Amino acid sequence: MTGTLGAKLGCLALISDTHVNPDEDVCNSPFPVNRQANRRFRHVVRELNQQPAEFVVHTGDLVHPDLSQRYCQVVWRFDGD
Repeated sequence: MTGTLGAKLGCLALISDTHVNPDEDVCNSPFPVNRQANRRFRHVVRELNQQPAEFVVHTGDLVHPDLSQRYCQVVWRFDGD
């Protein structure tokens, strides 16, 4: 099948579930690994910046849920009820 797909139209990068936290080492997740989310995301961005991708698509869970009153107010506004 080599050569039968035609010309390359472009290049994109796909990332998901970064769960960025509002603070550097504080996270309300029960999983200790999520405390490293901000550092991990910075590493991913550095790597993506060195790739030939023309754009990046983030498919969800950009930030880690903050169950504080502020977060709940935002969720309520977009709940659709």
